[in-house]
Amino acid sequence: MSSGKIKNKIETIDDYNYIDIRDITVIVPTLNEEQAIEYVLEDLQVNGYENILVVDGGSTDKTVEKVNNLKIELIPQQGNGKTGALKTAIKHINTPYFAILDGDCTYKGEDVGSLLSIAEPNVQVIGVRTKGRENIPLFNRFGNWAINTLFNLIFGTKLYDVCSGMYLLPTQFAKKMPLKTEGFDVEVEVAAYSSVKGQIKEIPIGYYPRKGQQKLNSVKDGVKIFKTMIKLGLKLHTLRMIYLSSILLIIPGISLMALTWSLDLFEQIRIIGLVLIMLSLQGFTLYLVDTRTKNNHKK
Repeated sequence: MSSGKIKNKIETIDDYNYIDIRDITVIVPTLNEEQAIEYVLEDLQVNGYENILVVDGGSTDKTVEKVNNLKIELIPQQGNGKTGALKTAIKHINTPYFAILDGDCTYKGEDVGSLLSIAEPNVQVIGVRTKGRENIPLFNRFGNWAINTLFNLIFGTKLYDVCSGMYLLPTQFAKKMPLKTEGFDVEVEVAAYSSVKGQIKEIPIGYYPRKGQQKLNSVKDGVKIFKTMIKLGLKLHTLRMIYLSSILLIIPGISLMALTWSLDLFEQIRIIGLVLIMLSLQGFTLYLVDTRTKNNHKK
């Protein structure tokens, strides 16, 4: 889907009131971001953000030195991966809200205000990378589409960029999230819990050229994200996962029906195929009912 079509389907900042900028902490996780971190932090300061917290995951370059030179609060990360950075930061936040963005210059401080504009009454606000999508590799864009599609099917949402590295959460809600992941799948874990507890909104933001080396392994981390979604689906939406699984029965059902007609096999096999198709259609119907009920409950 083009960025123009996406923009027409998600929130804009018109007719919304901003939360006071002093009520938000901006979290910046880092790991060897010496090429970018100064630009990221200075950009946030220029946009008026005073509550900035850098969580460093053990950088071996000059990242920590550059953060200290800017007199920005920095704490060492506890735990592994991006989840460890988020859990560490949550323990130190005193403001009602926080936003998180990567420390590689791919996000801009001016877009934090867009997230703030629709913070209430939502459980999570995600920045959708509409401007600058060409800065996302083509393979990653396809992967993001596949992840969004499966996430929406499992959790009954209509999200466009669940893997975005820029989002906003109420602090008290975040403190209660039982985060278990360790890597880049933390975004889908956060969105999964948010979708269960309340409403998620998205708003257009920019995405800019990266400074420094990419940490994401597109294939390895992509597979991990899919596994995490399925585990969370089984945990948070067991019945929905059963319905979705039953829909797949239509594949062997149609196959058996086709074989029996073309090869003139036993009538019993044809009946089995018909039963599988009927179970698949029943699962699809129950899935639609469950989705409609969930959406009506949130309105």
